[in-house]
Amino acid sequence: DQLQFNFIGYADKVVSVTGSTMNVVMNPDAAALDEVVVVAYGIAKKESFTGSATTVDVADLQLVNSDNITKSLEGLSSGVQITSGSGQPGESATIRIRGVGSVNASSDPLIVVDGFPFGGNINSIPSENIESMTVLKDAAAKSLYGSRAANGVIIITTKKGKAGTSNINFKAVVGVSDRAIPEYDVMGVSQYYETFWQRMFNENDDPEGGVDGAQYATDNLISQLGGYNAYNVPNGSVVGTDGKVNPSAALLWGDNWHDEAFQTGIRQEYDLSASGGTDKYQYYIGGNYLDSDGIVKASNFKRYSARVNVNAQVNNWFKVNFGANVSTSDQNFPNSEGTAYSNIFMWTRNIAPIFPVYQYELDGKPILDENGGKTFDYGAAAGRARPYGSNGNPLGTIALDTRWNKRDILSTRGGLEIAFLPELKLALNTSVDYNLVSSLVHQNRNFGDAASFNGRSTRDDGRNFTFNTNQILKYNKTLGSSNNIGVLAGHESYMFKYNMISATRTGFVVPGFVELDGATTPEGSSSYEDNVRMESYFGQVEYDYDSKYFVKASLRRDGSSRFHPDTRWGTFWSASASWRISEESFMEADWLNNLKLKASYGTSGNDRVGYYAYAELWSFKPNNSNNGLFIDRLATPELSWEKSGEFNVGLDGRMFDRLSFTLEYYSKDTYDLLFEKPLAPSSGNSTVDSNIGSLNNTGFEFEIAFDIFNGDFDWTIGVNGSMNKNKFTELSEPEGITVGSKRYEIGKSVYEFYLQDWAGVNPDTGEPQWWMNELDESGNETGNRVKTSDYGSADRYFVGSSLPDFRGGITSRMEFAGFDFTVLASYSMGGKVFDYSYAGLMDAADIGNNYHVDMANAWTPTNTNTDVPVLNSAISKDFNSRSTRFLRDASYFALNNVTLGYTLPKSVLSSIGVQGFRIYVTGDNLAISSSFRGLDPRQSISGMPGNNYTPIRTISGGLNINF
Repeated sequence: DQLQFNFIGYADKVVSVTGSTMNVVMNPDAAALDEVVVVAYGIAKKESFTGSATTVDVADLQLVNSDNITKSLEGLSSGVQITSGSGQPGESATIRIRGVGSVNASSDPLIVVDGFPFGGNINSIPSENIESMTVLKDAAAKSLYGSRAANGVIIITTKKGKAGTSNINFKAVVGVSDRAIPEYDVMGVSQYYETFWQRMFNENDDPEGGVDGAQYATDNLISQLGGYNAYNVPNGSVVGTDGKVNPSAALLWGDNWHDEAFQTGIRQEYDLSASGGTDKYQYYIGGNYLDSDGIVKASNFKRYSARVNVNAQVNNWFKVNFGANVSTSDQNFPNSEGTAYSNIFMWTRNIAPIFPVYQYELDGKPILDENGGKTFDYGAAAGRARPYGSNGNPLGTIALDTRWNKRDILSTRGGLEIAFLPELKLALNTSVDYNLVSSLVHQNRNFGDAASFNGRSTRDDGRNFTFNTNQILKYNKTLGSSNNIGVLAGHESYMFKYNMISATRTGFVVPGFVELDGATTPEGSSSYEDNVRMESYFGQVEYDYDSKYFVKASLRRDGSSRFHPDTRWGTFWSASASWRISEESFMEADWLNNLKLKASYGTSGNDRVGYYAYAELWSFKPNNSNNGLFIDRLATPELSWEKSGEFNVGLDGRMFDRLSFTLEYYSKDTYDLLFEKPLAPSSGNSTVDSNIGSLNNTGFEFEIAFDIFNGDFDWTIGVNGSMNKNKFTELSEPEGITVGSKRYEIGKSVYEFYLQDWAGVNPDTGEPQWWMNELDESGNETGNRVKTSDYGSADRYFVGSSLPDFRGGITSRMEFAGFDFTVLASYSMGGKVFDYSYAGLMDAADIGNNYHVDMANAWTPTNTNTDVPVLNSAISKDFNSRSTRFLRDASYFALNNVTLGYTLPKSVLSSIGVQGFRIYVTGDNLAISSSFRGLDPRQSISGMPGNNYTPIRTISGGLNINF
């Protein structure tokens, strides 16, 4: 009397037999394993897939209101490390898949959009355009892409129309943004005066020489600080001889650099699309507008984009498809990196609070312009001479300077498919990506870094053109009832051309002109063209028996123009197998829904080291009044592919219709590293590119999803995590190579810190101390360590890697009575980060540089139990130099997104012709818990963040309407 219906990807349904015919409606099973996975040059059933890949939940990806989808990936896939880099709207994140796979060549993954490597900027693709995103991680999944897949692959498939449906979708999101990371605990006006007074006392107190340090510091405090007296008392009585600010003093100005510099940004995004089709024709067309303000004035990203995808089944043997995306964007960006005074993040963090934003008379009266507005203080007004950033004020120059990027992108994909037989199909596909970037950096003529030569402008125009075409023949055949075979053979051609022109002029006569024609003096110009070509042949064979045993093998041969004709061809391959244990008769169990064991090994390559990696390159330079040439790069005709071999073993399963899991172990060896080998200075070149050294990445990953409740109330929690160990296994210099704060050595990671080891403060003298190796009378090391106050004598030690020990993400999704509530979080445990910004705030030598509040705990004769040396520029001149004093734990827990939404019932909407209506509120980048206030350990893979644009937190409200 009953029939049970089941189908891959759909929930089982039992229906009572009431007549001769039945209409059975089956619902997709949200808890079931994904039925297909997007892979290289096609798709694969999840059950038959033998490689390692993560299908990112696009619904989660689209919850995050990011200007660049790379930043939305954090925590959504095991084995993927995301560092936010700059918080400037529109900027990309850095992505690493399964560790760091190279040293001098690129470690970035290959990004594939609709079947082809993407040649544009990823910020041109709105998240609403994305249908699916898959991260390919092991050799079996990625080696068919060969040379470009050594560091993993991210495959993005954009939305297409579906047969039998017609939809119009509208999305609107509006929100406000502020800074997500709090500022360091820096000093206020009174505390700064008292701390600087203490420094002056320490440096000048000399009872034997007849100098009273307290009186000297009191009398000369203000003059030492350039005449900036922020109080309404005479200069000689701001701080008394007791080292305390005069209790009768009142502030003459209340300027706050942070309040003046940072703003609440407005972010708004609108997306409109229409899709639909029949069995023969499907279409998707959509447009997107984004306007995202940064948290700094003159910081903004604005984008207009449109996409169209069309598929047509012309007849039963011929199918065509075409897709295009056009995007234009404007990005205004203030300087937000490095140590230049024009970097507004460095300036506002480091300038002492006694210096005002605006000009004031000595009595505190504002100095106004002819319109009655405040005038900016550039450090030399009203008889003052600011010792910090003379003639600079980025809050004033931000309106006078210009920094913008304009980017136009056209990306097309097209192809046709011919079915010679139901089992035999030929696909011919082509892609074109055109990316034009224009940028202008103008520094005004009156203030700041370019004032000495009356302003400067630099114009850069870059164009890259990518052409890709492939021809793929596929044969799939079922033999009998249990044997399935698939064969793929293909050829691919790739061409990349980049043209660049740049020019700089100085000497602007009229204020307000920013283009080069407004200047009188050429400073420099250049132009060049880069070309890369690649020719590839590839094939794949796969077989499965009885949907239980699966094997696959692939082979690819790539020829790259980056290498010499004798060495440019590389061959890469993979072999993999899987076993669906749950399908065996001996594993029949009601509680076990699926269990699959898989293993693979394969190779891939990396050629991304330079456009002309084998050639001898020369530069033209003037030599007095003559033209000259010098060798810029030595010829390396023997240079060839950086190669990697990767083993992967994993277990996929689902139990109790509730718990899904994936467990994987991998070991990846990268050898013939594209490495800059050091040369003797007498050679005229400091390095030469070589294939030397080997690197190993070993790790473990897991992904778990648990359906806590199913029914009227749905609640699913997902957790993923990964552990990666990175180390050199071979080097050209076995004794090691020191590179800045790191050292390459066999058995150590790529980002192993090699620093002086902080030994604290000498309680008797207040001097800083570091560890050094003890030497005997013959100058040999004894094996013991002793303390030294001479930074130059301190030894360097391995003190930990910037790479985390363990990292991952957490997702929680709830649905009840039309409400949905989602939480996305990420975490990282272990690893080190050098707190460069904090070190800058602990500088006792500079005058006018602000201090961290920790400086108030500096050593004095009555405060000897401290970790802050005496404030004395002669004694403590090195105590904020690089050492383990500023090395911190890089662990963190970040709340990436929280979304609460409500979808109106269909019964309410049907009367007005609306299929769906959802309103929601969402928060992005809400909070982070880390080892130290002000520090964001996510900003740098190498563990060396600087005074960069801080990440942005956004609170938004939105609505989705489906007609």
